[in-house]
Amino acid sequence: MPTDSQITVAKADFLDDLTKFMEGKAVEPVIAGFEEQRRKFKLIEQQFVQRKARLMMKQPEIQKALDIVKMLLEKEEQAEMIMDYELAEGVYSKAKLADVKTVNLWLGAGIMVEYSLKDAKV
Repeated sequence: MPTDSQITVAKADFLDDLTKFMEGKAVEPVIAGFEEQRRKFKLIEQQFVQRKARLMMKQPEIQKALDIVKMLLEKEEQAEMIMDYELAEGVYSKAKLADVKTVNLWLGAGIMVEYSLKDAKV
C-alpha cells in the first residue's frame, strides 16, 4: 500500500465515441476493465479522505505550536519568561526560559527537528 506522499491518480480517458471505441471488442472484458478502474479510483478516494481526516485531527496541535512560536517571537527581547508547558496529557509544569533562539518541533514517527524561531514561524 502506498504512503500518503506516494498516492498517484491514473489519468481517466473520456470516450467521445463509444461505438468507435467498442469496435472489435467484447462487452464483458471492457466492462470488467471499467469496473477495475472504478475500484482503483474509489480506493484512491478513500485514501485521500483518510489522509484529510488525519490532517484535520493534527490541525489544532499544529496551530497551538504556531501560536507558541509567535508568542516567543513577540517576547524575544525579554531577558526571562516563565511559561506553563505540557509534560503529558493534562499534566503541566512551569519553566523558566531565557534567551530562546530555537524551538524543537515534533514531526512524529520519532522525528524531531530544531528550527530558529523565525524559520519555525514559516
